[in-house]
Amino acid sequence: MRSFRWVTALVMLSVGVFGCDQPGMDDSEDDGTDTTDMPLPPDKCNTMDDAKNVAECQLQLGVEKVEYIGLKGDVDWYSVTLPTGLTSRSLLHVSAGFSAPATAVNLSVNVLLNGTQSLGLMIDKHGQAAPTPLDLIARNQSSGAQLLIMVQDQSGKNFDWRNPYSLKIEVVDDPDTNEPNDTTPDAAATDQHRRGDDRQRDRFSRHHR
Repeated sequence: MRSFRWVTALVMLSVGVFGCDQPGMDDSEDDGTDTTDMPLPPDKCNTMDDAKNVAECQLQLGVEKVEYIGLKGDVDWYSVTLPTGLTSRSLLHVSAGFSAPATAVNLSVNVLLNGTQSLGLMIDKHGQAAPTPLDLIARNQSSGAQLLIMVQDQSGKNFDWRNPYSLKIEVVDDPDTNEPNDTTPDAAATDQHRRGDDRQRDRFSRHHR
């Protein structure tokens, strides 16, 4: 009986020393540096050429793309072709971000017309806080043009192989039927014009929820 007790004690001690964590779990803070038992996601769409020539790097309007910034220095490139028949009321809407409550990645999204002219650069520099969604609205009448989208961590140093980001691009009509309004406001109307822009963005957000 005494011998049996010693064997039991040794077995329990072994469990305490070597641990019994489930695969893919650890007690350390997830800072994107410990890849124990976690398969790295495949690294795709790494260059501008990939965006232009690889089918899975070519986005469809209105369809959400889900991917990872899975390695240090990871840069994802995508392309999308704008439809023909765009008008002065056509708006380009780009949304991106993390649904996870925490990530080390400060997401940066740059939208380039024909790979050269930036239509907008969005950066979620949240630091230790929770990530926030990125949202870009731009007026664009370049029918049939190709957009290139570059997605990365703002510093190039952070990554997150646990939590994916999402990216969606769509073209919609401006819900304000009075736009575009090309009248140049005078100096006295600048603040009122700015408040009007804010209200227009609010209307757009409610319209497309």
